[in-house]
Amino acid sequence: MEKVFKRGIELTIVLYLAYCLLPIFWIELYGGEVFQALGWHGYGASLNPYGTWACPLALLFFVSLVGMRFYKSWARSAFLVLAILNVAMQPFMGMVAMGSIDGTVSSLVGIFSGALIAMSFLSPNCERFAKNA
Repeated sequence: MEKVFKRGIELTIVLYLAYCLLPIFWIELYGGEVFQALGWHGYGASLNPYGTWACPLALLFFVSLVGMRFYKSWARSAFLVLAILNVAMQPFMGMVAMGSIDGTVSSLVGIFSGALIAMSFLSPNCERFAKNA
């Protein structure tokens, strides 16, 4: 189970990185009309999805995942809080416009994040976190 957990963390880090970098490649990935439609992402938002808070939040996700890779108990708690915070902020992000690739990566990130939270609190990995408290 330890190997699965560690590989899951590594894959989640790669997926988070891909998700953060995808907007840079939208023009190459999608045609002109789709690219224009993607420009509506965040329209009407009370919390700008590209605001100054987005990079620090992404960095905190990355740091917590790296900490979880080394079974740091603070990282497990931080990751859970960040995941809850991310869900709580979604209603304020305005209109969501994303391409098929973005949607797929976003879904995978959510699935893997949930699996990591479950494995860190409910599996034998939980004991490893308790040892590194």
